Amino acid sequence: MHEDLLGYLLGALDADEQRRIEARLAVDPELQRELERLRGCLEPLAGLAEDVDPPAGLAERTLASIDRRDQELRVTPHARAWVQTAGPPRLQRYTGVDRIVLALVGVAALTLLLPALANSRHESRKVLCANNLRTVGSELIDYSQLQPDHSFPQVAVAGPRAFAGVFAPILLDHQLLDPDRPHLVCPASTLAQRAAEWSVPTLERIDRAQSSQRWLLQSQAAGSYAYCVGYVENNQLQAVKNEGRAHFAILADTPSLSQAHPRSANHGGRGQNIFFEDGHVAFVIDARLLPGDDPFRNRNGLAEAGTDRADAVILPSLLPPLASRRASDHDPHARHAR
Repeated sequence: MHEDLLGYLLGALDADEQRRIEARLAVDPELQRELERLRGCLEPLAGLAEDVDPPAGLAERTLASIDRRDQELRVTPHARAWVQTAGPPRLQRYTGVDRIVLALVGVAALTLLLPALANSRHESRKVLCANNLRTVGSELIDYSQLQPDHSFPQVAVAGPRAFAGVFAPILLDHQLLDPDRPHLVCPASTLAQRAAEWSVPTLERIDRAQSSQRWLLQSQAAGSYAYCVGYVENNQLQAVKNEGRAHFAILADTPSLSQAHPRSANHGGRGQNIFFEDGHVAFVIDARLLPGDDPFRNRNGLAEAGTDRADAVILPSLLPPLASRRASDHDPHARHAR
């Protein structure tokens, strides 16, 4: 149970294990106290960045410092003969040295341990995030199997449903997404800190919302993740059809498109989990190196729908599939011309 509690605090348990721990905690005061004790032990990690590495040579410098300090405080031969007969002073002298050595060893151990624990936290969150994507991806596959053409949820070109994250409300509307545990919050994302306040909005709520409120609903609809918005064929936006392709990306940690080469902020910029059409999930450091194409830009280098059926483009929840079309929705001259 001690290890389970530690996994619970680090976010390394799956949903069933987490519910089991929460049920035990609700009735076991001793377990609650143990949880608080472990939480206190992990407190130094609270503000530790995901990608912190110890400075180069820190362990060697610390051990060298210990050795130098030990040499400085080592008792000379004459003094050693004196302390052997004096009794109490010897104990006081060596107790002081021991304390300094132990303190320095403790500092060295803590310096080496904290990055290791941070990396463990990073790995556990990465695994839990992959499990989330696998669950939501399975729900998308279930949706495609219910469609005559095996298509994934369609993103609209215009109107209140013209945003990438609309797939989540669509799954909710088809009762394929569990509203209580939608698995759309990456434990390494900023959204995880307020996950209790977040939920997937319904299609009806999005349709009826005022513009400012609608913008907020659209930006948060897909939680921490991003979705493949389809491709253009014969000047029409087409939904992706499920062909079980191993290198066609459907879902991913939401990318930061402000970067020249987008990476997700969910995992400290180290990479992103990506769910592929054949059902597997991979953690990818540089998406540009994937077979096929960059899943965050189309073949023209734009963050919008693909240029052909093999061009997968995953966009953050708020973005429309065709940026130029969304811009014209707010331009009365362009709307009149169309």
